Amino acid sequence: MKDQPLYHANIIDLCNGFVDNLTVCLRLTEICFEYLPYKKKEPLAISLTYYYSETQVFPTIDDLAKELKRCILYQRSEHGQINISAELTFDQKIVVDDEEIDLFYYGRIMLYDSAGFVYFNWYGGTPTVQVTLYHKIEAEGMLDLYSNVHDAIPDQLKKNNTP
Repeated sequence: MKDQPLYHANIIDLCNGFVDNLTVCLRLTEICFEYLPYKKKEPLAISLTYYYSETQVFPTIDDLAKELKRCILYQRSEHGQINISAELTFDQKIVVDDEEIDLFYYGRIMLYDSAGFVYFNWYGGTPTVQVTLYHKIEAEGMLDLYSNVHDAIPDQLKKNNTP
């Protein structure tokens, strides 16, 4: 039985809500990079890589959100369901004591018809923060994300033997 138009629209609205909640997380992460007390060599790069796809770099978080919403509409219209898995990367080149350092932060976005998650970390073995995108993000989830990003930056500086 083919989906009723109202059901189809509700699924798309639900998933677009996941993207809106994700945007809140991305803005918090962006702010952590924006206020680094180091000289920035280049602007913050935000990229998205779908499974078996080329990496796309976005000038703003809003542009990334538009791309995810476009993908939601495409998948629902063409495949009848939403199953999005994508890698998200924040990349910031800074200069510390005349040495260029590449700071980064990763996320794995998972969007489905009825659920949305994002898992953040900065290295494979480091603590991971899971944020459920189904409801508005709780304060505890935002604090966990902030703490994780906040730990990632000095850890990466230490790995580069930077004070």
